[in-house]
Amino acid sequence: MLNNSSVYLGGNLIRTTEFGNLISKDGGQLIFNGSGQQSIPGSTTNSALNQDQFSLGHVVFSNTSGFPIALLDDLLITDTMTFTTGNIVTSDDAMIIFGPNAGIKGADENAYIEGPMKKIGSTGGQDFLFPIGDATTYAPMRISPVASNTSEYIASYDGDPPPFGENKVVGIVDQVTGNQTWSVEPAVGSEPVAVTLYWDNATTMGVELEEELIIVGLNGADTWDSKGNTDESLANPGHVTSIMLGDPPPFGEHLLTFGLETPGSLPVELTKFGAVQQKDKVYLEWFTSSEIDASHFELERSTDQKNFTKIYTTNSIGAAELSMKYSTLDNDPTMGMNYYRLKMVDIDGSVEYSHIEVVRFKVDTEILIYPNPVIDVLKIEGGKDAGQKTIEVYDRNGLLLYQSTINFEDGKFEISVDEINIEVTGTYFIRVIDGTESQVVKFLKI
Repeated sequence: MLNNSSVYLGGNLIRTTEFGNLISKDGGQLIFNGSGQQSIPGSTTNSALNQDQFSLGHVVFSNTSGFPIALLDDLLITDTMTFTTGNIVTSDDAMIIFGPNAGIKGADENAYIEGPMKKIGSTGGQDFLFPIGDATTYAPMRISPVASNTSEYIASYDGDPPPFGENKVVGIVDQVTGNQTWSVEPAVGSEPVAVTLYWDNATTMGVELEEELIIVGLNGADTWDSKGNTDESLANPGHVTSIMLGDPPPFGEHLLTFGLETPGSLPVELTKFGAVQQKDKVYLEWFTSSEIDASHFELERSTDQKNFTKIYTTNSIGAAELSMKYSTLDNDPTMGMNYYRLKMVDIDGSVEYSHIEVVRFKVDTEILIYPNPVIDVLKIEGGKDAGQKTIEVYDRNGLLLYQSTINFEDGKFEISVDEINIEVTGTYFIRVIDGTESQVVKFLKI
């Protein structure tokens, strides 16, 4: 579809072959104008053994039928998807999947995704917007830039009341909105991201905004605790950004919504608390906007969310209406899940706790690919040890070309480029999966 041309469909989009893609350029549009609900087919990222290879490039969707478009199966977007008019209905079994560096344009309250969607891989150095909502509400969510092509995130929105009710709160959380939740589910090993939730109407949220609005998350005890708020102003309408979210307890899924802090609940006004892995250590930082009558901070770590041990102490150095930053390193994190919380102690001995920050700590053993560039045979070396590992090969658009479980002898393996379905010169990515850990290496075929 080229040069502002439009293709009108009164019925369903049907494929007669399992291969190919659909691309629009220079303003071309695919317009749905049927008298009832219409549907579009799905695709898959798995093209091994000549399986389905259908995907969409830069496509502009305009749905003037008055009915949401139904998605029949997972649909891969390899470049850009532009929303102009109308919604697309998805489900857990039929999601729109955005591959590495694929993006979104034009989504708003008149054109968005009703249901879950997935983002795979890099965001090209930019934030990524999930244009999600339900049948009546556009409720987008944004995550901070992602670099790794092995990261995956599934996001969805639910306009029903949050689970477990708004009264089950913990720590500094005083109130939780009564009618909406967002879910962001990162795959194991995905990069931690900062999450931004957007709100439009205070009345429909069911919370009052006299106090600072925060993001709250559902923890393993089925209660809501604070995930923070890094925005300084909350104009109506507005948005709230949370601290970095990594692999959360207990099953790798975050349920998030809005809440309010208990007025005057803390000896310290904590504006941010975050933790992230840096090589073989974990970097932790926190920011305060006020420290009235505060004595000191104790940083605690746990591996089970139940038994916490103090690993660092520092005195309060701030005062009323004075912003301060604190930071430290955990030089000896535990392999696997590390749970951090900040204990804030007042001069009278009273204490309050922050929300829990989670870091899934791992130290990768480098995977070596050679020769690079490769002509005919690719050699792979590295990983933790010998044994079975899963190999996946992707092209630069995120299309899976090859997948197989192979046996590494002495940590080495060789395979021909013909066997992994590489036919043309270009950049490719190989992913080596060893148990619950994976690494991605880029290589060039010449």
